[in-house]
Amino acid sequence: MIIAVIGNGAAGYVAAETIKRHKPEAEVMMFARESYPLYSPCALPDCLGGDLERARLFLKKAEDYRSNGIETIFGQTVEKIDVKERLVITDQAVYHYDRVIMATGSKAVIPPIPGARLPGTFTLKSLDDLDSMLNYKPQRVIVVGSGNIGMEAAGAMRDRGFRVTMIEAQDHVMPRLFDKKPAHMLQNMLEQTGIRVITGEQVQTMDGRTRVEVVETDRSILECDMLIWAVGLSPECSLARESGIEVGPTRGIKVDRHMQTNAAGVYACGDCAEAFDIITGHPVNSMLWPSARRQAQVAALNCIGIETEYEGAFNIVVGEVKDRPFAALGNKEDIHAGPIRIIEGEHGDDYWRILVADQTLIGMQSIGDLKLCGTVGGLIRNRTSLQELRETLKDPGLKMTSPWAAEAAQRYLAGF
Repeated sequence: MIIAVIGNGAAGYVAAETIKRHKPEAEVMMFARESYPLYSPCALPDCLGGDLERARLFLKKAEDYRSNGIETIFGQTVEKIDVKERLVITDQAVYHYDRVIMATGSKAVIPPIPGARLPGTFTLKSLDDLDSMLNYKPQRVIVVGSGNIGMEAAGAMRDRGFRVTMIEAQDHVMPRLFDKKPAHMLQNMLEQTGIRVITGEQVQTMDGRTRVEVVETDRSILECDMLIWAVGLSPECSLARESGIEVGPTRGIKVDRHMQTNAAGVYACGDCAEAFDIITGHPVNSMLWPSARRQAQVAALNCIGIETEYEGAFNIVVGEVKDRPFAALGNKEDIHAGPIRIIEGEHGDDYWRILVADQTLIGMQSIGDLKLCGTVGGLIRNRTSLQELRETLKDPGLKMTSPWAAEAAQRYLAGF
């Protein structure tokens, strides 16, 4: 059996590795446009800020592919999959396959506005992006977007000594992950580190003679000599569309619970795939490393005939602002149409909130003390009821781990 894996990110490598572990006689060809072995895009901001050496970004070496029996076809662009004849067509050659796993990843979103691609504008998605940014010498940096990438990029540029302004179109930072109250706390933390934060403004145009010099929003005109786009990621589905493979409403490759597409013998996983939320059941693009790994395992196992179902995507995002950790798990307040009840607690600079819908835990957001996150995250994933949460909070071990949080939650629950 010849299996083609298209993509060398987390999903692609895990898929290939899983196939070889369970079916070592299978021939695995891995295609990638980049020529690098697997590296961590999540760690790019750490390298940008000077906290991590470039060499430590790499998670695998070339010999790891060889020792695992994975044939690498790197530096070639896959232009089309002929699903009828079972051919992978690149810009250099044509390859036969029996099964194919698409792990084409995602791409950084750049809004279609004037000046959006001027010299001095960057995204932070790939190793090549990082190298370009490290070779650029700005003084005033604007980061557009305040999601996890935006927060980390802004912090990295501040650590390098540049003046940093962050612009967020919504009325609070991290709008896809945090509700307003904890988001405002995060914004205050950012501003205390010296990052200027502007919310509720939409970038409309950029201008400059030889590179970006001016950014105009619907309310302000700002000067800069570098701009970082961090407004989100979009599934890389151009190959799927070119090959006649169905794309879902979230613009990810549509798959079933076995990670199989509408084309026979074609599977998809990772950022490019449209999965479903484990809590709501709604279609989502998870865009998270743990989700990519699990989807890759499921796709690989089904690809070689070991029936496995994907459980659903569970949102877990962890980061920090100047050594102060934060976490968002599950869903936030505006995801559900019905009433949401909030259990929350504060202790000094520490804060957490648990979201409840229909007597069931659906999400948690925490800043500072994250000790409850592991326990509550598991409860959310399992659709735990409030009554089960009450029983869990009585556990002596949990009280010892984070006594103030456990006691605050118990007091709050007494009123439910």
